[in-house]
Amino acid sequence: GSSVIEMVAASPPQWEWRLRFHPASTRRSAWVEEAAGLVGANVHFVDPAAESIDQALLWSDVQLTQYSSATLEASALGVPTVALDQLAVVLFPAQVAEGSCRLTDRVNWEADITAIAGQGRAGGRVEGLAGLTGRTLERLLGVGL
Repeated sequence: GSSVIEMVAASPPQWEWRLRFHPASTRRSAWVEEAAGLVGANVHFVDPAAESIDQALLWSDVQLTQYSSATLEASALGVPTVALDQLAVVLFPAQVAEGSCRLTDRVNWEADITAIAGQGRAGGRVEGLAGLTGRTLERLLGVGL
């Protein structure tokens, strides 16, 4: 929780964040209290009951997660994932191998997010969606944090 809050707080002001809890999260209230101070022009909460994970991912340039299975949906939709937990490497070896999922840490997270953003939706993997190559990274989705 707190490392993600620190990342959101320290991110460039042009990055727009949408934070989405796992629908079954038991940590929701503590995390919401911690993140509430960040909600403003570029930080918003997404209600999983009101918006599907696919809708949230299609809005996003990059997904940030601990190790959510949303990594599989993101990969299918051409949205790259930056994972914060080593378990993601074990759970999603194909996505790590193909480069659609990248492990990061508290030091290199901003560079990792920026680097993987240019790989999203490139090469027409998702029909009808514009590629992100050369596009400015602006929209990030925090999932299951």
